[in-house]
Amino acid sequence: VDITLVSELQTVEWLDKIAKRKNKVQNIIYMVDVGDLREGVWYENAVNEILQVEKYSNINLKGIGTNLGCFGGVLPSVKNMNILLGVKNEIETILNRPLEIVSGGNSAALPLIESGNLPAGVNHFRLGESIICGTDVTNNRNVPGNRQDTVILEAQIIELKEKPSVPVGEIGFDAFGRKPVFEDKGKRLKAILAIGEQDISSDGLIPLDDKIEVLHSSSDHTIVDLTESDNDYKLGDTIKFRMSYGCLLKAITSKYVEKVVEK
Repeated sequence: VDITLVSELQTVEWLDKIAKRKNKVQNIIYMVDVGDLREGVWYENAVNEILQVEKYSNINLKGIGTNLGCFGGVLPSVKNMNILLGVKNEIETILNRPLEIVSGGNSAALPLIESGNLPAGVNHFRLGESIICGTDVTNNRNVPGNRQDTVILEAQIIELKEKPSVPVGEIGFDAFGRKPVFEDKGKRLKAILAIGEQDISSDGLIPLDDKIEVLHSSSDHTIVDLTESDNDYKLGDTIKFRMSYGCLLKAITSKYVEKVVEK
């Protein structure tokens, strides 16, 4: 591992012991919380805590970083970037050496670069969603210049029948504590797909066939409405989807979803 992101001195101590055993120096980025309330030492306490890293001989404080958007939904801004830079400047003054990295966050921070408003000194980003999905969910947008079809999910049709659009009987809650809502459209051609909430989030499935409607899902089944589609789907066929970030996260980590890389 080239660089480890940390937010606890105890973690630094453990890393130092491991690095000594391996006769190496481990680089770290110490995380600073500038408002989103996820990982990091709170910015008002950051300088005093981060300076203590210097007592560990096999640890190199390579820089500091922050994360925004993922927990509290706080948007990266000039203000919170300058808070991070203020911590960096104070640490550099005390240590009398530069910090190589100021990591300004994730895909949610890209608008600062695009607008030309990113403060000088922030020189590092940790990008995942914007590269893989081509999206920026925190800012509710597609990222300019990026594709949204780099990962495609295929799910097989295991049942194909015409059924009513509204269940018959009193409606309670589903297996996940949700109370589904149905619109009466008469009888519809419905397909059950061999994938469910253990593998995906059905509200994050985006059919490539835009005339397919994703209705709902249970643990291991997803039901879609094929009535309006121009394609003649058969039992055993697969239906292709793009995915939201949250949906992709589940699919990638599910052992039941086969991953195929095409070059």
